[in-house]
Amino acid sequence: MVGSVDSETRSLRVIDGGGGTDDSSMADLGWNIRRSGWFDRVRKQLTPLPNLKVGWDGHGALPISVDTAFFAYQALNEVYRRGLPVPDISPMPDESIMVEWLVNGVEFTLEVHGIYDVTYIFEREGDDEPRCGMASQDFRNLDRFVCAVIEATREINAAA
Repeated sequence: MVGSVDSETRSLRVIDGGGGTDDSSMADLGWNIRRSGWFDRVRKQLTPLPNLKVGWDGHGALPISVDTAFFAYQALNEVYRRGLPVPDISPMPDESIMVEWLVNGVEFTLEVHGIYDVTYIFEREGDDEPRCGMASQDFRNLDRFVCAVIEATREINAAA
């Protein structure tokens, strides 16, 4: 699937693998990589972000690009594992998107700055220092952090 952005309407023109086209609003974006309630909730958090205007935070914050929002969705598609809770997703004033899990003393944050530009921070209660790094296309090195979030979620569910 390939897409292009109409700069006037801020909508994405999606070209499917069969050569057809689909003009869709930001509400759709062709984000049908996986269909599940998890991805629906993620998409609902990401969809409005490219519609933010300059100064959306009251202090001159820049808007989030469609490309950054779509790449955030693709990155989440890569890190998703069964049992992973839905993250909190927030726009940042520097045009980036913060994706965050805070579960039972485990904090895992992805900051999507743009296409192929992702930083991460992982910290577990009791750790001396957080683990930080960069990811671009290959998110397999984040599996251990995703698994830690899933395990922390299981511990909470088992205790309930």
